[in-house]
Amino acid sequence: MNIRTEMRKFREDMEMTQQQMASAIGVSQGMIHLVEKGERELGSKPIYKLHQLDPPRFPLDQLLQ
Repeated sequence: MNIRTEMRKFREDMEMTQQQMASAIGVSQGMIHLVEKGERELGSKPIYKLHQLDPPRFPLDQLLQ
């Protein structure tokens, strides 16, 4: 799974801003920007929160690979 593209698609599908996504998973807007550009990776806590937003779209086993 390419987390950066899936996260961006999810955010756009839900009509969320980067700031809203950041608040939902407990990171800064800048971090969302960097993740979507492929320059940073999320830590385990934000990954788990991302999974909680949409478990079928973000299965933990694939997110943690």
